[in-house]
Amino acid sequence: MSRVSVIVPTHNRAASLREHVERVMTQTYSDYEVIYVNDSSTDDTSAILAECAFRYADRLRVVNANCGAPGPARNAGASVARGELLLFTDDDVAVPNNWVEKMVECFKRHGGAAVCGGIAPAAMRSDIERYLHYRILGSLGKAAGKIHAAPMMNFIVSRDAFNKVGGFLDAPLRAAEDWELCRRLRDSGVEIFFDPGVEVEHNYQSEMGPAQRRMREAGAAGVYIWLQHHRGAFLYTMYSLVRCVLSPFWIPFRYPMNLYALAVHMEYIFAEARLIAYLRHLNGKPIV
Repeated sequence: MSRVSVIVPTHNRAASLREHVERVMTQTYSDYEVIYVNDSSTDDTSAILAECAFRYADRLRVVNANCGAPGPARNAGASVARGELLLFTDDDVAVPNNWVEKMVECFKRHGGAAVCGGIAPAAMRSDIERYLHYRILGSLGKAAGKIHAAPMMNFIVSRDAFNKVGGFLDAPLRAAEDWELCRRLRDSGVEIFFDPGVEVEHNYQSEMGPAQRRMREAGAAGVYIWLQHHRGAFLYTMYSLVRCVLSPFWIPFRYPMNLYALAVHMEYIFAEARLIAYLRHLNGKPIV
């Protein structure tokens, strides 16, 4: 049996944190530890995690860090992990009680490749929630198979493979840090599979303002990441602009028609953020 280290970065999620810890700590799999990384929280997160660590002293550890972004926070957790496998999730995700067991089975079934499990919406009440979920589905697909990149809300990889590529970038990226890690994993020879058979529930953002901010962060992060791997980002930025201009034509094939206007709007926000980031780069200004 492989030992697993579950790593959860958290920031100001006190209202739902006890329930999250309870779900993660009551798994059917026996040989696992849990590492919560408290990243600069200003609410009651620290006190709740201290209470939970006392209750589950044999299995739960807390790392207090000032990372300011999920990638470096996950690195902080991975740096103290004792498991052979690293299993990542987020603090706005609900996991089933056989989650660790089933993800380990997926990992073994795919021959040691990195695996992203399924992602189900906790709610689809607002158009924003529905849009964000369809955006994820468009990236991952609906059927099991090999993929280029994946989010970290339900992702397992060997600690050796993670360490070999150096983990996440230390830059304070608020978005797209997971996609960048997956690129380096693939470059190192690690295949990445999507297996929707083991689902977690994700609480998507439901308000327009935060969702727009997330799109801007993702757009800017894309330019930053591209420049980490290539000398220039002109063609990359132009591609994003062309894709945006053509979005009224391809969006009907990816989103329901009642999300058409919202999806076009989000693509324009995304492309604008990417263009601004590129112009900042040309002027020698920081992108993130």
